[in-house]
Amino acid sequence: MRITIIAILTLLALGGAARADEVNDYLVAAVSQYLAANPTIIKQASDPADVVRVWRDMVMVGDMIQLTTDNALPTPLKPQIVRRLDAANTTMRIGGGHEDRQIILLSDITLAFAKIALNFTRGKVPYGTLGDVRALLIGGETTALARDLEKKYSKPGAIIPPEATLTKW
Repeated sequence: MRITIIAILTLLALGGAARADEVNDYLVAAVSQYLAANPTIIKQASDPADVVRVWRDMVMVGDMIQLTTDNALPTPLKPQIVRRLDAANTTMRIGGGHEDRQIILLSDITLAFAKIALNFTRGKVPYGTLGDVRALLIGGETTALARDLEKKYSKPGAIIPPEATLTKW
């Protein structure tokens, strides 16, 4: 009886580890594909669509941080995290100058994530706090707001992929 229970628990644990590896492999592929398609870091929000682009960038940075904590992010991609967070800190302060209140709200949410994530990379903020602000960044309401702004200031699907990759957690 004990051996059966141990065997079942072992199989469940191995299945969970395999699932985590699949998720990490998927995220590495998604991050690599995103960085290949978007190698340039936005350093100035010249129009409202740039605010949506920076939000999308921070969603991917959140995935990169998740992979780093799981020790699954390839080493060449690690410097991208801090560079993109630094740029978002500056860009979103500029982005908040728009008259559209929705843009200001998305800019503020993105800026909050960038600040907390940057402090997390420096060891000043616990992982739980980062998780909370990341949940706000990729939550349904924020994603819907970003999609609405994308429709308003760009073509639908031009910035945010049409598939539901942003709400995978």
